[in-house]
Amino acid sequence: MPEKHKLGSNNREVTICDIAAKLGISASAVSQALKGTGRIGNETRERVRKIAGEMGYRPSLVARSLVTQRTSTIGVVVPVMGDTHYSRMLDGIESVVSKRGYNVILCSFNSDYGCTEDSYHSLLNRRVEGIITAPLFTDTSYQQTIQVLLGLEARGFPVVVLDQNNLDPGLSTVSSDNYSGAKKMAEHLISLGHKRIGYLQVDVSRHDRENGFKDAMYEAGLEVDEPVFASIRTTGPRDSDPVIESFAQYMRDAGKPTAVFVTCDMLAIKIIRACHVLNIRVPEDLAVVGYDDILTSEHTIPSLTTVHQPAFEMGVRAAEVLFDRIAGRLDKHVNVVLKSRLVIRESCGADISARGKALLE
Repeated sequence: MPEKHKLGSNNREVTICDIAAKLGISASAVSQALKGTGRIGNETRERVRKIAGEMGYRPSLVARSLVTQRTSTIGVVVPVMGDTHYSRMLDGIESVVSKRGYNVILCSFNSDYGCTEDSYHSLLNRRVEGIITAPLFTDTSYQQTIQVLLGLEARGFPVVVLDQNNLDPGLSTVSSDNYSGAKKMAEHLISLGHKRIGYLQVDVSRHDRENGFKDAMYEAGLEVDEPVFASIRTTGPRDSDPVIESFAQYMRDAGKPTAVFVTCDMLAIKIIRACHVLNIRVPEDLAVVGYDDILTSEHTIPSLTTVHQPAFEMGVRAAEVLFDRIAGRLDKHVNVVLKSRLVIRESCGADISARGKALLE
């Protein structure tokens, strides 16, 4: 790779005019050669690109945006990146964005407090051409967030909502099949003989997963009553562990379930730790399963049975939909739903010991 050179005593950036002066041609000809436009011969075009590379020329995004009135930038709004589920989505988005010559401005928010309207307005002030967002809805914030996103669309800013489906028809969405994934997981637990199964979530509404869980229980003729459903508190005073305290209270109130379906892996991993502290054996006393299949889930003890979401592919599709919206290739909103699948590991109590035994022989 050629070394990047600077010109002048003040180490200023190389410009098109510098390249033109070195080659003895006009700045306009250099610009056309670099863009691949105009009636520039192949030999001249190759000479320009060769010299530009040797001199360390880098196109100015600011100058380009002044000419085209476009910033070649999109905004992405996701929960804090401690969750690898969202970082894999971001990797998928980046894989598409970089090929289009665009940049990403990332805004993250604390999942305990949700995303505020200010996050979106800050992106608009930076003149992004579209937004991909992965909002976390609570029962109280749902309508407000939907109205904010519809307001962005009304102002001409394309929006793609990631990791959610069945929203307002005025919004494009990309998600996995949350209903089917939750239903299959509940059916798996039922097939293992569990009859009283708990449903645990953080303070975030996942109605499609809840509906899939309930339908599996109803179809099996099992009772679904209010005590088995609970939101686990994840924040509290520094001198306490809110997950352990909240989960201990849940186990007292829920009528001793033999299995719990947790709606995200991050919480499921904390539940497994809480079980260890409370002397509840997983999976012998309580089967614990999650949702998302984050990277850590394979390495917990016991390893976490979960539902795999194709997070990278979801990011790719979200970016593709957004660019189609920006270019005007989509005249209506779309809802893309990708397949999810079960990943059976140790925490559910399924008999997978034969695999481990074979590795030791």
